[in-house]
This record gives sequence, C-alpha cells and structure tokens, in this order.
Amino acid sequence: MIEESQPDSEKISKTVWIVLAFILLTHFALANFYASVTPYRQSGIDLSMRGAKIADIGAPDERAHANYVQWILDGKGWPVLDLAKMKSDPVFRAEEYESHQPPLYYLIEAATAKVSGVDQVRQQRAKLPLRFPNTIFGAATVAGVFFLAVWAFSDPVIGLLAALVPALLPMSTALSGAISNDPLLICLSTWALSVMVHCLKNGWTNRKILVLVLLISAACWTKTTGLLLIPTVLVAAFLPTQTKIKPYQLGAACLGFLVLTSALWIHNQIHYGDPFAASAFNNAFSDTPQHSMISQVIATQGGNPTIDYWTKWVGWWTFRSFIGVFGYMDIWLNRSGSPYPSHSDPNWLYSICLLVGLILAFGWSQYVKSAKGKQENSVHISLITFFFLVTGSFLAFNNHYFQAQGRYLYPAIGPISVGLALGAFQFFRHRKWTAVILLAIGLTYLQFDAVTTVPHQFSKRIVMTAPPQSVYTMKTT
Repeated sequence: MIEESQPDSEKISKTVWIVLAFILLTHFALANFYASVTPYRQSGIDLSMRGAKIADIGAPDERAHANYVQWILDGKGWPVLDLAKMKSDPVFRAEEYESHQPPLYYLIEAATAKVSGVDQVRQQRAKLPLRFPNTIFGAATVAGVFFLAVWAFSDPVIGLLAALVPALLPMSTALSGAISNDPLLICLSTWALSVMVHCLKNGWTNRKILVLVLLISAACWTKTTGLLLIPTVLVAAFLPTQTKIKPYQLGAACLGFLVLTSALWIHNQIHYGDPFAASAFNNAFSDTPQHSMISQVIATQGGNPTIDYWTKWVGWWTFRSFIGVFGYMDIWLNRSGSPYPSHSDPNWLYSICLLVGLILAFGWSQYVKSAKGKQENSVHISLITFFFLVTGSFLAFNNHYFQAQGRYLYPAIGPISVGLALGAFQFFRHRKWTAVILLAIGLTYLQFDAVTTVPHQFSKRIVMTAPPQSVYTMKTT
C-alpha cells in the first residue's frame, strides 16, 4: 500500500511536473479548439428532432448564458427570472431562462467582455473572448484533480492518471470551450475537495479551513449544486484524521460560510420564495420533457416504463453524454454523427468506454478493499460521499425532468477521475507508467474521433434561415 506520508512538492520528480504541464497545455489547446469550431448563436437543423429548425446548434444553453452577461453589461445589475413571462412570452422563454442562476460566473464573463472590448454578446466577435475564461477554469480543474489524487494517496503517478480523465475526455474539453457556469462550478468543487483531502491527511488548520470556506462559498455563488459540498465536508470533519478539527474551527467555518452566502439566499427568498430558487425552476420549466412524458412514450412502444426509462434513457444517454455528445445532444461519436445509429453504424465507441469504465470501477473497488490506515479510509469515504450526493441529486432531478446529460455529474469529476485512476493503478501496481501511457492512448483516440467528427457535423446542421423560437425552446436544458 502507498505510504501515508505526504510528499512535498520537491519530492515530485521533474518528469511528473513536465508531464503534468503537457497535460494542462493539451487540455487548454483542445478547449480552445472546441471554442473555435463550435458555432456561436447560429441557427440550423437538429437531427435528433428529425431535421427540425432550431435557433442555436452550438453549445447547450450558451445563448441564455451569454444573454445573462449582456444584462450585466447593460448595467441592469443582478437579473431576476420573470416567471410570468416564462409562460407567456416564447422569446423570453427561449432567451432568458438562465436568469435565476447565481451571478459569480457572469460577473467574471462581464469583466472579460469589458477587457476584450465586447459590448454586445450577439456579435460574432464575442465568441472567443466569452468562451476563453472556461478554458482557464478547465485547465485549473485538471490541476485540481492531480493534486486531489497526490494529496490523497501520496503518489504523483496516480495524480497523472487521474488528471488525464478531465484533460482528454471529449465532453470535458468541449465544455471548457463553451459559455457555461458549469466549468467554474466544477473547478471550485474539485479544489474544495482537494483542500478537504489535504486536511484529512495533514490536519485541519485555520488557513486551510479559510480557503475551504471561500471555495465552497464561491461554488454556491456559481450554481446551487455547490451546496452539496457542505454535507461532504461535514462528514469529513468527523472522520478519523491526523489532527481533528476543533469545535471553534468548525463553528467559525459555518459562520463564515453563512456570512458569505446569506446575500444570495436572501435574494432568492425575496424574489422566488425560497432560498435556493428551486421552486422558481420548477415553475418556470414545467414545459420541459418530464419522466412521466417519456414513460408514456416507452409504454406506447411496448417497453417497460420504469426499467427502460432508467436504463435505456437516463442511464445510457447519461453515460454517452458524459463521454461526449455535442450540440444540443445532437452530435454523437459514431460514423454518421447521428443520434439514431443503425446496425451498420453502432455506438461501438461508447460501448468500449463502458466496458473499460466497468473494469476500472472494479479495480477501484478492489483498491478500496485493500486500503490500509484510518486516514486513507477517511479519504475514500469523503470522496464517495460527494460522488453519491451529486449522483443522487442528478437521479432525483431526472425522476421529475428528463435531463440525461452527463455534464451534470461533472462536479464530481474529481472523485470519478481518482476512482478510475486507482482502478488502473490496481491492475498496473508495478507498472504505473504503463497505465499512464495506455490511458493516455485511449483518451487520445477518443479525442481524435471527436475532433474529426464535430466540425463536419456542425457544418451539416447550419442553415441560413432563422427558425421559430418555439422549436428552440423545446431543446433548452
């Protein structure tokens, strides 16, 4: 078993630092590639809707995220989602539905726009400046995953294995090249978990607790999912560790968090009637595809509404989109790029990924069984806790709305990547660099398939005529 002692940065070899730098630069370059080739505010056709015209074929929800930025650029302050207009005004429903989100990411975007000389997000020249911040956040996530693994298991090679997953996974790189508040949330969540793990292995200090509070607060100011970090850290605080957290430290952390986030919750309570704006979402998005609707479709086709919904719809769609599905769930990694592959054009690449993922997950489970020491067990428990909280939240959401998008699981990319890395380590314990090479080759092939598929498929979907907004609204997520 790996030693419990925590290595200093000086003990990480020069080779590891060079490989990590290359991995970070690769992710940054790929994110910028997707930022450049993904259409921006471009109408077209959606093959998943049998060729229906839609107002945007680019990155999911990007128009609405950019419109939030425009609201700030116009000096209108913190937007409030108008629930009445969401139901009565189709154009407002299609363009402004992200207005209930916390403002941190959009303030960063607005500042970037100002520095770049962008004053109108609808202009094509706004495309790269507005997409640029997430290329940085994506690379920072890769670094966060590396240190999460190193601080948890004291092995830099495991850190490289873990970092390869968010660095090269096609959906991860595409998300880092789009306008969305997800990459910032993912980055903050990953680093919060990394600091938490450092506390578990090396003790809870005032400085690390302060950093942890700031990261969690920033995550909550980015997206409501950041709240899931709170129970995770509370569980970690009571697990066996080298230096137990003191009651005054825990109390001060809770008080500091409340001070930093109370304005957000008060704002939501005033405008939406609950501190987390959940009721506003449920009220405003009642027209989106729902579990009951999909179950009816399954029943009419002779399937089992319960089993088929959670396996063929939520399960299989989520897994494939976690690997990489582009546009509005419209461009897939098969030869045709179609969401309707035939027997001659199957989703074999996703199937191979599923098989490899299951093998690595099995290896992960064997590693956990052989874990030695209370501190290492505490790390496993805390990371698995966050993974299950994110997954449980996702499943609860899909129990009402059908939104089988793998990116909603990306806040837990840290635990997922570390788990897959430990699975690879379990099978290549004495040949760790072989595991790094094999995983890099596999993910590079996935990327090659994606970068050779996506630009061509986007070009096929572009049309010059503007579509009805009502069609567009059915594809928003």
